[in-house]
Amino acid sequence: YLFGQGISDYVKDNLKDVAKDCNDKCAERYDALYENIKTLRTYTEKKKMSFAEVHDTRHPVSDLNWLRPENQNTIVACYELLNSGGVDSMVKFCEFVSSCQGTYEEKFFHPENLSKNFWADIYAFHLVGQAEAFLNKNFQSKLVEAVPEAFRSKIHEGPVKTVTRVKAKRFDYSTLAEHFSELQALKADKMEHKQRLFDLKREYIARCSTNYDDRTSESGIIDICRASVVLDNEEELVEVFEAVKKEFPICRIKNGFHQDNDVTGSGYRDMKLNLLVSIEDEDGYECVQVTELQLTLKSFEDIKKLSHLPYSILRGDFD
Repeated sequence: YLFGQGISDYVKDNLKDVAKDCNDKCAERYDALYENIKTLRTYTEKKKMSFAEVHDTRHPVSDLNWLRPENQNTIVACYELLNSGGVDSMVKFCEFVSSCQGTYEEKFFHPENLSKNFWADIYAFHLVGQAEAFLNKNFQSKLVEAVPEAFRSKIHEGPVKTVTRVKAKRFDYSTLAEHFSELQALKADKMEHKQRLFDLKREYIARCSTNYDDRTSESGIIDICRASVVLDNEEELVEVFEAVKKEFPICRIKNGFHQDNDVTGSGYRDMKLNLLVSIEDEDGYECVQVTELQLTLKSFEDIKKLSHLPYSILRGDFD
């Protein structure tokens, strides 16, 4: 709460010194734990994903013809949003349209903003709506069936990512991703950072009017539906991994325990599996998304609870 009120502005230097000391001690504990890891060091073929591999794993978007700029039709979009669960009534659809009029910074109620924001935002509502209405329940129940009974009590269902969070992350998967990444270097200058961020977001919205890749940039956010399994040792982790692999198509494996994986700065390790989930309802509506399952060890999770805040401070979240 105090960080949210800006207290870090007054104690920034001391705060970062303390955070670095805490983070270093947590990293030492992680390293000590990793000394006892044997099997997982070489268990999977792939280590940490490259930038290209991470950004190439996406929700399927090839059949979303209604979303393509050359085919856009507001009536069809309304139907698709209602069908996917993005909105559950025409009242909610009208509220969504109203929200597309823009913020005060963007000249509130400016008519030119409505259409641009509508086509920039609709896919985020579509994805989250699908997850909440259909897919997450199916994913979680199928996961319980896949995991050996002895470990089912260790499954933790994660909340579906909100539209607000999805919209905040989508820039990292847009055609402007590298420019947004460069903004981190400007965080020290709050005014310049704020202006540059505003300009980039405005450019992104403009690109969504004609660019299908930007209009579907949220397809790169593949943890809208998520879950974790916290296990006692690596033998249990391997057993769960092998069981899940038999029941789900795996799109990507990120083995943080791999011996070639660099965890400098944090020390935390886990294994993330991105699983393809597809369902079809009684009316023939098909929903396909990539989900995320995190397999981790309790010993690492216990330290993570201590390391999260100091790591966030060092990362600049409160600058």
